[in-house]
Amino acid sequence: MALSAKVSSRNQISLPSEARKRLGIEPGDRLTVQIRDDALVLRKRPLKASERLLGIAKGSYGPDSDKYLDDLRNELEENLRDREELVRRRSEEAGASRARGERSDLPAAAPIASKHAQAPGRDLQR
Repeated sequence: MALSAKVSSRNQISLPSEARKRLGIEPGDRLTVQIRDDALVLRKRPLKASERLLGIAKGSYGPDSDKYLDDLRNELEENLRDREELVRRRSEEAGASRARGERSDLPAAAPIASKHAQAPGRDLQR
């Protein structure tokens, strides 16, 4: 079916009534315009943005998006297991340090010299 439309002096076209009725195009509807070689392709544009965007990322995750998502989940679970193991080991190490009386949150300190320390050869007992 070939229909024709005339371009006005204001570069506007009127869509043939048969095309409007068949596609359900009403006044105020928006159309997308694509240029393909020497042709214009007009398509009725859905009102909802979600409908317009449907399928826009098709193929972005390879030919099998389910496999891509499964691989991503498996990688995440493996990373979580590794992290849990690291936390467990560090917790055990901290527990062993506490059992020896060490404080894992403080660096090991050198003995502090006190000005009240016993002088050599002097007996503090009276």
